[in-house]
Amino acid sequence: ANNIVQPSILVHPETKKNTMQLYSFSHTLAPCVFKAYQKVRSTKEKAHLPLVEGVFYEGSDTYGITLVNDDGSLLDLTEEQMVEIYRAILSTLELHTWQKDDILLFDNMLYGHMRMPGGEPRKLHALFAEEVDS
Repeated sequence: ANNIVQPSILVHPETKKNTMQLYSFSHTLAPCVFKAYQKVRSTKEKAHLPLVEGVFYEGSDTYGITLVNDDGSLLDLTEEQMVEIYRAILSTLELHTWQKDDILLFDNMLYGHMRMPGGEPRKLHALFAEEVDS
């Protein structure tokens, strides 16, 4: 398969908790993320999430996701499985509405992040601490 291959479970370097990191994104995965978002937004708990018309990806990548089991065997995911993984991830979604002088700190190894459509201009500042091997 012409997919991104990554371990199924990664161990957080500080907490030692098992975590799943899905940094990959592509034309193949964008519709899966959109379907997952629609499922999450249709629940009573997440009905407040904004309506989006689609998840757009401007890169040229078309890969899916292949997970690697402990024994090294590869597990190609179907579209339905990818939607379910992204649904589980997005079900924990919390929105932050930025206001002037806001500062948001989070563990980039443990938490995924994304940007909802919004107005310009935006100004981002990043501070990176000591590098961690994972």
